[in-house]
Order: sequence, then C-alpha cells, then structure tokens
Amino acid sequence: MPKTVRFTNQGVIGQMAHTYNSYNLSGKFSKPAAIEQQDQFFFVQFGTNDRNDKSATHAGTKFEQSLQAIVDHLQPMGDVVLMCAGPVRDRAEPEPSPAMTMQDVRSVIDGVAKANSLDFIDNLSPFESVETDLVIDGHAHPNEEGHRIMSRNIIGALEAS
Repeated sequence: MPKTVRFTNQGVIGQMAHTYNSYNLSGKFSKPAAIEQQDQFFFVQFGTNDRNDKSATHAGTKFEQSLQAIVDHLQPMGDVVLMCAGPVRDRAEPEPSPAMTMQDVRSVIDGVAKANSLDFIDNLSPFESVETDLVIDGHAHPNEEGHRIMSRNIIGALEAS
C-alpha cells in the first residue's frame, strides 16, 4: 500500500531549545509554519547550540526544561520523536569550551524521551567511528556524507519501530 510522508524542515540555525520555544512555538514572534493541523509526527532535534548555554550543564537545567516545554507543546498535536544531533568538530569549539559535550546533550535528550515515553533517535552514535572532518562542513553542519549517515540512521530507526 503506497504511503505519503510530508517532511518539513523548520531550520533553527543558531537557536537553542529555549529560544525556539520562546520565539517560534509561543507564536509571539512567528507562527510555527512547519506545524500543520494534519501533522501526525514531530521529529525534534536540538543540542548543538545548547551545548554553549552555561546554565545547561546537568539534569534539571534550562536545556532539559526547554526541551520538556517543547514536548509539552507538541504532544497534544501528535507523536513526538526526540533526536540527538550529530557531531561537531572538536578543534572548532568556541573558547571557552562549551558547558556540555554532545554526549552530555545526548544524555539529556534521552532522559527527556524516557521520562515522556517517547521514541529517541541517536544521530550521534553512527558517527563515533567516522572521522569528523569527512562528514562535517564547517563547525557543526553535516555535509552530503553526513546527511547520508543521518538519513540512514533515521530510516533504520523508523523501520525498526
């Protein structure tokens, strides 16, 4: 039976979970155009920018609270799937070093997913055995090969569920 899937990427370049929640989902500054009434699933990936938030170091932090607020906003509208972003280049880390590593970020996102009985897709693990320079353009954005690895990971998680 043929199935149709509508994917919308609501890019949030430069935003952290708390700024996205405050500006995009609140409706104060923009309507969440990527969210439509007929949507059934919401794949939410944050963390790369949240690493630099000095108040977001461990459980109970602004990052965890902001991610939970996003989940609370989206859950009544559909199924939420939380995802951890892929790697960043270590040598390109800002000074001073970030408050969290991507492994810390993964742990927070996984914890929020478990606390809410949500599916979690770990887009960091598939890169652990890959040379970061081969899959990242610039500091934190995947290149074509990086996107290929992430898409295979997401498709594999969907097929396994």
